[in-house]
Amino acid sequence: MSFETPALLARLWSRLVLAAVFVLCGLVSSFAAEPNLRLEAKLKDWTQLAQTWASSPEVLTAVRAQNKGLSPLLQGLSREKWAALEGSSDVLRTLRANDAAKFMRREKSIFISEAFVNDAAGNKVAMLEKTTNWNHHGAAKHDEPMAGKIYCGAIVYDESSAAKVVQIAVPVLDDGVPIGSLVLGINVYELAKQ
Repeated sequence: MSFETPALLARLWSRLVLAAVFVLCGLVSSFAAEPNLRLEAKLKDWTQLAQTWASSPEVLTAVRAQNKGLSPLLQGLSREKWAALEGSSDVLRTLRANDAAKFMRREKSIFISEAFVNDAAGNKVAMLEKTTNWNHHGAAKHDEPMAGKIYCGAIVYDESSAAKVVQIAVPVLDDGVPIGSLVLGINVYELAKQ
């Protein structure tokens, strides 16, 4: 019987990282090893960063404005239309170039593989790069923050950023009331190297 060493190592590495993320996200509470505590602290730092971004004037202003009504440029989007958009389309350029997107781009680090902001209805307000979906209404990463909670997902391969990420989502709060969500995709590989 022969084993493909790279494939076996990749599976073992994926399981190790997955276990660490479960600990970080509070999905498993029985780990207390020092390395896991360091990773948990890092994830808490990223959650605090997401909350800081969500309370920035740029993000708050953009979400408030979009909650008043979608611009004509964004009206009528569907999942199919979103998937067909080219990188140079007016819609994508607008979402990548508004003040909230510029703020996120300035603040981004190597650990952040994706970042985007949604309005109350789950529609995109700003993003670093095109996301897989235009609207996240009905997804935990939007619905939990809209209920005032912090969301931490499992490790997934994110097609839009071509990386294994853990998504952290926080509410965008206006006087303590959720008006949107901000999602950061934390690159698990880069985080594990630290």
